[in-house]
Formats: sequence, C-alpha cells, structure tokens
Amino acid sequence: AMAALLVTLGVMSVILGMAMPVWRTVVQREKEEELIFRGRQYARAIQLYQRKFAATFPASVDVLVEQRFLRKKYTDPMTTGGEFEILYQGTLAQRQAASMAGRGAASPGQVAGSGRGGSAGLSVTTPGSPFGSQTTGPQGGVVGVASKSKEKSLRILDGRTTYNEWQFIWTAPQTMRPGQ
Repeated sequence: AMAALLVTLGVMSVILGMAMPVWRTVVQREKEEELIFRGRQYARAIQLYQRKFAATFPASVDVLVEQRFLRKKYTDPMTTGGEFEILYQGTLAQRQAASMAGRGAASPGQVAGSGRGGSAGLSVTTPGSPFGSQTTGPQGGVVGVASKSKEKSLRILDGRTTYNEWQFIWTAPQTMRPGQ
C-alpha cells in the first residue's frame, strides 16, 4: 500500500509539473484579454467624451469617471501596481517621434527638453495631427492608455509584441471632403 501511494504521488507530481506551464499560459492569455477589454473601455470613454465636448480631449482619467463616460478607473492586469500609463497628446507625440527617430527618420515637431522631466514644460504636438492641437496643461489632454509592463506578450496586437507597446487610443475617423 505504501509503495502504491509513493508511485501515485510520483505520477501526480509529474503531471502537475507538466500542467504548470500550460496553466501559466492560460492565465497570461486571460490577463491579455482583460488588458485589451480595459484598454478599449478607456478608448471608448474618450470617444464619448469627444462626441459630447466638440472633439476635445479630457484633462484626466478622473474626468471620464466623474462624468460617467467610464464606469470606474480600471487597473492594468499585467502589472503588480495596476496603474496604466496615461497617454497625453504631448507624450504620444514624443513616443511617435522617438519611434520614428529610432528608425532613422526625421522627427518633425520634436522640441528639445520637452519630455516628462523637461524643465520647459512644453508639450510636443504637431499641427494637423489626428490628436488635434489643443492642449490642457503641459502635456495636453488624455488620448489613451498603455500598459506599463515591459514583458513580451503571447498575442500580437497591431504588430506589437510587448505590453507597453499596446496603446489604446481613440482617433477620430478621417472624413473625406467632396472632391478629394
């Protein structure tokens, strides 16, 4: 009986050892789905805000919650702290300029010393950008959110493979004028 018990425990430990990686993958996929859902809720709330307030961006996420465009302030499921990185007009323009500069292209509209820690406090917005040129404070209005996690994702979202690259942004659809 004792030998049968030891063999059973050995078999169960091997099975559990094989199941753990599968279980971790399932949990990570569920967190990714939750991240996408929550990020899209933020983008949808910004869309509703823009519909009501003539294509302006909200000053903060708290405004979206207070005015009931967003049910609650969602947490980032991929990080332990749970806070999303808030993307403002200025920081988004800086991210786009940095990614373009990393590819060897020129970065139009970039202002030196205008990062988050910049002393100038200027926002980097390019006129005619899809995010508008209005600003609210030094960084402009909230255009979306992104995860703070730098981990590699299982899923590829819009060609991005790390969670902090997944940006959930509302961009107004471009309308064609007659004759274009």
